[in-house]
Amino acid sequence: MRWFSWAMAGMLAGTGLACDDKNDVPPEMLGPRPAAVAPSGPTTRELLNGPKKSLRLGAFPLTLDVPKTWNLRSMAGGEVITVEGPAVSGDIVIQLVQQPQLVGVAGPETTLAQAKADMAAKPHAINRAELRPLGPGKLLEVRMISNPFENGKLPPEVWGDVEVTESRSVSFPTTRAILNPHLVKWTFTVFAPSGEKAYTVRALNFMGLGLREFEKDQEFLEQMMKTLKYEE
Repeated sequence: MRWFSWAMAGMLAGTGLACDDKNDVPPEMLGPRPAAVAPSGPTTRELLNGPKKSLRLGAFPLTLDVPKTWNLRSMAGGEVITVEGPAVSGDIVIQLVQQPQLVGVAGPETTLAQAKADMAAKPHAINRAELRPLGPGKLLEVRMISNPFENGKLPPEVWGDVEVTESRSVSFPTTRAILNPHLVKWTFTVFAPSGEKAYTVRALNFMGLGLREFEKDQEFLEQMMKTLKYEE
């Protein structure tokens, strides 16, 4: 299933801060999606106005208000934890990642400065880098295009024929798909105080989020992420 490959890819990519400039999206996440099917999911109004629940984000001291149909999922013996559920564009998957090392008191501002430098090299209307308080700590939101730019611009998406496979030993007929889908790197990094001169770092990373899907669900996703709270 699509969410499993994204979550496993995020785990294998490591647990470093998610706002560096490396194109750390694994090749399988850059691959084309299967041919689109007729939408049967919720509408934006249903997502915005429908019943919600407060979801405790695993062992993180965080909660998020999500639609009733969203849930936590644990995989790989608890090594991979995701928040996921249906949206207008399809299933959305957010992986929870904990940075094993502590960072110093300058960590949030240093990471913010690096994110702004990264975005300056990839100008786009969706770009955002904002550091704000969250409980006793700080929250850094970074949103930008994941794809490498060419000559200072995002290259156009290219359609082509691809072979859809479920495993290396089973193949299916080719289908038309986007060969280089535009992807969005969207992370929420929480810096929680650990003593007087250090922070523990936890992050929520959107996995395999395409620009087209982001544009369809932007209003809902932005409203949902505003409900992120620090709760011990």
